Amino acid sequence: MRSLWSLAIVLVLLVVFGSGDLKARQVTPEEVRQVLELLRTRSESPSLEDWLRIGPSANRILVDVANDGRLERVIRLRALASLAWFPSRRSEAVLVGRLHDRRYDAHEKAVAMLALARAFGARMTNEFRDFLGDSDDVARSGAIRALGLTGDRRALELLRSHLAREEVKRLRLETEAAIERLEGGQ
Repeated sequence: MRSLWSLAIVLVLLVVFGSGDLKARQVTPEEVRQVLELLRTRSESPSLEDWLRIGPSANRILVDVANDGRLERVIRLRALASLAWFPSRRSEAVLVGRLHDRRYDAHEKAVAMLALARAFGARMTNEFRDFLGDSDDVARSGAIRALGLTGDRRALELLRSHLAREEVKRLRLETEAAIERLEGGQ
């Protein structure tokens, strides 16, 4: 019953508020249902192939799902992570917005950082820099792992500098792994 209610909410939001991106083609209720089903039934994040089967509306629906605070948290987080497959201005705005909005916790920010790194690479290095000094271990972990994914030489220097200051053993190990990745070891 709750999933039907969630689907109804998303459909109403799409109809009432629409989207600037939807002018060319409207999202169908079936596409919304497919996206929500994919986000709910997969134990891991859906692949690009999964999203391509849904079609060009997947990105727009994922943005709406990620922003719908009435949906279950795990669904919103999976939608955020899946935006990495759609490097558009809209997905970038949603993900960067998560980083700087105090309403979102460190876990949601970490997921957004990883999606930004996967979608936009080196261009996002400066977005992650300040999170290396965050008091929350989850936010620092997100920044460390995201920087390791950027492929950026500037990220390598940031991580080397951070390694000398990081006190949490698990995060030191993550930093070392990210450095190794950037150096070409993985």
